[in-house]
This record gives sequence, C-alpha cells and structure tokens, in this order.
Amino acid sequence: MTHVKRALALAISAWTIATASTHAAVTRWTLSNVAFADGGTATGFFSLNGAGDFVKSNVSVSGGDQTTFAPFTYNKPTTGPGRFSTVVDFVGPFYPAPFYGFRQLIFLFASPLNPSLGSEAIDTSTPFSHECYGGGSTFGCSPSRTIVSGEVVTNINEPATVFLLGALLAATALGTRRVHLAERRF
Repeated sequence: MTHVKRALALAISAWTIATASTHAAVTRWTLSNVAFADGGTATGFFSLNGAGDFVKSNVSVSGGDQTTFAPFTYNKPTTGPGRFSTVVDFVGPFYPAPFYGFRQLIFLFASPLNPSLGSEAIDTSTPFSHECYGGGSTFGCSPSRTIVSGEVVTNINEPATVFLLGALLAATALGTRRVHLAERRF
C-alpha cells in the first residue's frame, strides 16, 4: 500500500512539473476592447510559443462598415511576432472585385509581447494597426479601417507556483514514507 501512495505522489509531481513547463512555453493573448474607427470590433485570441510562432488563433471582426468589412474570423495567422518583433499579422482569403486582394488584420505593438507583463497595448498612434484589403502588402492597402483602441492580455499560470505545488506533493510523499518506516521499527 505504501508503494502505491508513493507512486501516486510521484506521478502527480511529475505531471505538475510537466504542466508547468507546457504553460510556460505557450502564451495565449486575448484581445480586449479592440475597436476600429468605423465602430467595428475585434475579439478573440492568439497563442504563441516561446519562439514567437503561432500555435493557434481565433480572431473575429464584426460591426462598423459591414458593406466593406463583413463579419469574418481570422484563424490562420501569417506571421508570428517573433521574439523581438512587434507586429502580429493575419491574412484571410483573396477577394475578387471590387477589392482584388487579401483581407488582412494587423496589430502593431509599442514593444515586444512579454507574458510577464500580463498585457500590451495596441499601438494606435499610427494607422499601421488596421484591417484592409491588399495584395499581400501591409502598406498602402485599400480600403482599410484603423484600430483606435485595444490591448492584448494574458493570464499565464505562474510556473514557479505550479513547481512549488509539485515540490510540496513530493515532500509530502517522502514525509509519509518516513513516518511509515519509523512505525515499522517499533
């Protein structure tokens, strides 16, 4: 019975430590209060690994000028921001007349995304943060609508906390074993 408890405690500890490293490697960024100049909004999330590559995304735009920008979900990002870059770029399908181009959604950040900060504002000081139709270029595509507000936030599991929980479980298992060994002596 003692071996079963010990094996269970070690398994839980190993799982906890593995979970901590997994959460540290992938960061989910959620859009918060993202609004376009025409009254449209963007909602959803994108996940990046430690190297800045996209893992998963689901960003939806709606509202505003729906004649030009019908509701749409970007779920295949083009480029990740990379470790030191500040641009997140999503490209949708190619549209024929009257747009003749790919639908794009581009977020520019004032500084690289850093999970330890918990949030990063979208840079709205230039028209570079926008949604538009273009030929694959992020400059000069038209028609376009600029982003006027918003940020991305992350709720990461603190790896140190999860590690401490695993260490506590391992210490408890070892302490229980010592008590049982002491009881056998008497």
